[in-house]
This record gives sequence, structure tokens and C-alpha cells, in this order.
Amino acid sequence: MNTEILILNTWTIGELVITKSCEVSALTGKRIPNSIVYSVDEFEGDNLNCFGTLAEAKKYAREYIKEDVK
Repeated sequence: MNTEILILNTWTIGELVITKSCEVSALTGKRIPNSIVYSVDEFEGDNLNCFGTLAEAKKYAREYIKEDVK
């Protein structure tokens, strides 16, 4: 199946970006069920991790920032 990534929303926490995205069919443009992912990335573009919920992504980002400061 040919799919494309559709960015639905973005948030910033400190120097990190959380992106909500999903897969869509390249043929029909319809969203693929259960394909929503929240990814946590550095501004430079390095992907750090992906999650199924925004709450999980925010928690990871906050903990990552705390560790980075130490």
C-alpha cells in the first residue's frame, strides 16, 4: 500500500518539537486507521522517540529536558 505522512499538529517543549502525524493513502487521501503517532524530535531534526498518546510524548520530552540539563 502506498502511503504518505500527514502532519496534523506540532507543539514545542523547550528545545524539543512534538509532532502529531498519521499515514494517509496515497491513492485516496484517506487516513489509515490507528496510524496516529506523536514523535519527539530535537530542533536539528534528530528523532528521539515515538508514542501513541500526546501525554506520553509530553512526559518523555519533559524528562529528556531534565536529563539534558544535568
